[in-house]
Amino acid sequence: MRQSDSRSRAFVCFAFGGLLLTPNARAIETAPIDGTPASVDVVESAGALYNADNRNTRRSDVASLADDNWGLLSNRIEARANWGHWQLGLRLDSAWFWTSQSPTRIALRALEQEHGGRLPTSYSPSDANLFVDKFFQAGDELSDRFIHWNYPAKYSLSYTTPDVEATLGDFTAQFGRGLVLSVRKQDQLSGDTTIRGARASYFVRSDDARLRLTALAGVMNPLRIDDGSGRVLGTAGAGRDGIAGLAEAGMPQPVNSAFDPSATPNYAPDRLLGGEIEVRSKPFAVSLAGARLLRACTDTDTGCQTLSSDLVRSARTIDNLGAGFNVPNLWQHGSLYVEYAHQALHDFSQQNVADVSGNAVYANLTLAAKPFTFSVDAKHYRSFYPLRANVDIGRAREFSPIQYSTSPTTMPVWTDTEFEGFNTCVTGGRARADWQASTTKNLYLWVGRYDTWAESVAATSCSVQRANANHVWDLAEGAQFSSRDRSARGEGMLGARFDSMDRTVLDAAGAPTQVFYRELYARYEITLPLGGAYALEFQGWHRRRRQTLGGPEKPWLQGTTVTGLQWGPKLNLAFGFEYDQNPAFPGLYLNGQLRYELEEHNRLLPWVHAPSYLSLFVGQRQGGLRCVSGVCRVYAPFEGARLDLTLAF
Repeated sequence: MRQSDSRSRAFVCFAFGGLLLTPNARAIETAPIDGTPASVDVVESAGALYNADNRNTRRSDVASLADDNWGLLSNRIEARANWGHWQLGLRLDSAWFWTSQSPTRIALRALEQEHGGRLPTSYSPSDANLFVDKFFQAGDELSDRFIHWNYPAKYSLSYTTPDVEATLGDFTAQFGRGLVLSVRKQDQLSGDTTIRGARASYFVRSDDARLRLTALAGVMNPLRIDDGSGRVLGTAGAGRDGIAGLAEAGMPQPVNSAFDPSATPNYAPDRLLGGEIEVRSKPFAVSLAGARLLRACTDTDTGCQTLSSDLVRSARTIDNLGAGFNVPNLWQHGSLYVEYAHQALHDFSQQNVADVSGNAVYANLTLAAKPFTFSVDAKHYRSFYPLRANVDIGRAREFSPIQYSTSPTTMPVWTDTEFEGFNTCVTGGRARADWQASTTKNLYLWVGRYDTWAESVAATSCSVQRANANHVWDLAEGAQFSSRDRSARGEGMLGARFDSMDRTVLDAAGAPTQVFYRELYARYEITLPLGGAYALEFQGWHRRRRQTLGGPEKPWLQGTTVTGLQWGPKLNLAFGFEYDQNPAFPGLYLNGQLRYELEEHNRLLPWVHAPSYLSLFVGQRQGGLRCVSGVCRVYAPFEGARLDLTLAF
């Protein structure tokens, strides 16, 4: 079946329907048990979208044809109960695709492209062959897209006291700055990953010293449905053996179809074991941490094979060991943090692949003497890779960003110019100086310098040779300002990035060059009060770019700007446009956005409370890296409408 059991949808709606309609259910309190009152909080999030032609279609490319003209209704209901030291949480996710492409329609569109945008009046044998070829390609592409599902996305039972913290079910975890392990909430796809298993922490306190012991084990649990593409992650076979079989109960799995009768999985959950010891006192803190990632694999005639053959995903065992040292108060004028990690990749599913080991060192030093603040972020990584999820990136490319560790980049989170494996084999850092010129004005500048050996070469290992080197300078200056009452505020920045190679290559025009990438940019964010609760908001990022390998023949301009009208905390209206002179993409994107905060105890919905809101997006959005509230991920191009409603009870 392509659809999950409709009875489960009915059960979900029935089970929570009465709760959602209960008046005054802000925090549903029950009678005290042993003198401790229990409470239940519920958050309901529903969304509807229609993605029309997002203008990324490439001739005879089935994937770009499949992501047009589809619609989704999604629902997420999360309930959390608290009773004394106990907490119980459950989140149910649902997706229903009310319209989508079919293999026949995709094959006909490919045939239209072949004949200049319209179907021919008569068909030749080559037309028939093209149709049949694209029909079966489309069937394979759609075998794990646009499938209805209801599933228990997250659930947990926790016990918390000053001395003990224990969780059974889904939980997040991070050791240090993330070199060893980083599984935490960032966004709705690449960062909304949890570990489904067990975690326990024990605290010992003595005067100003504290010892924390943490142990965890479980199966990795990312979100399974990408609402930007309609792709569904499904597990089967070895992905549902042992503890994974228990953790994967009720979760999406591949479905049989005429194009994929064997229900091929595109994801296998990784097993994880980890632990951390941290000793903390007023002068300093020291920590030791370790994590082992174990892959699920498929038994074939050639042995145990993982879903993808790249270096990290084909390693069936990955060990990360790390140590951190933190001085939070350095001479009363700063702080120091240093973290070291060692990594070992071994037991490869590919034959004749030797074990790979790597190391990473990250450091941050901050010094402050009013009105100046000086900080340095430095890194030295050698063959150190993120713990990437066991995803079949050939069939589920949208989920390729999922990873379970994070190597600090030292750059702002919105930086999207560290290409390929830049951060896996690099030495460098960034120094930033801030001058608090007054209570309403701050001036800053930074200088970044990096050498990387994994950006312009296709290499599976870190080969520190001159021919592989890229040298990067990153410069910026900016100002932050505000009025005395903080009603008017803003930030403006000018920056540049120069990325060159030691070797000479030919650019798109055939001329020799050592330039790999160049960029000049301006960023700004301004809020201007209009009186009362009204304010104007302006945001923008405008760039002049040049990319020798993989870019257009000439430098090009690219930018985005958003103009918004803010009405207190209640209403925000915004109009945005994006432009891109790169001939590989459409030149202009227009959109409108609305966000309305629902008031507590309003007449229509008297039982909801903050944060509840309604948001609407209509228009076009270019694909690529986007950052919202410090969270960045790669989005698919979009053209259509999306409506989201979140209600907190």
